[in-house]
Amino acid sequence: MTAEFELSYAGASIKEYIGEVPRLDVRVNVRITYKDEETKYVYIPQLNFEVDLFSAESLRGGFERIGSFGVFHSASLFFDRDKSVVVPIPINTKKFEEMQKIRVAEKMVSLRIVTEGSYSTYNDAAKQYSRFYPLKYTVMKNMPDGSKSSR
Repeated sequence: MTAEFELSYAGASIKEYIGEVPRLDVRVNVRITYKDEETKYVYIPQLNFEVDLFSAESLRGGFERIGSFGVFHSASLFFDRDKSVVVPIPINTKKFEEMQKIRVAEKMVSLRIVTEGSYSTYNDAAKQYSRFYPLKYTVMKNMPDGSKSSR
């Protein structure tokens, strides 16, 4: 009664509100594939996203860690079969300014998002949830072109 997860970078958006500093949201798409027919739902109590900022001269160059955006926590997530959810991760203004400085220096900006949590599957035939399984996934996004993700 397990499931396979795929997390991918789903873009970024800038939110602007009158009288406030613009806010950048990085979005992560969480998709689940079921391993068996009996599994009907997946429950994730919370996902923890640790976001780090990297810089490089080019895609071939070595990436240098600039700093951390921090750890962000999602709300509880419930999945039906073949559904995906986009989770927004807010980035603070100071870190957004660091990204801009890297771009002004004509270097490549990269984000590494390490996701950790646990999940439980619901077996429809048995009418019960399984024990919790650990979940850890890393998404690496090279902006503006190219992306790479790995488990």
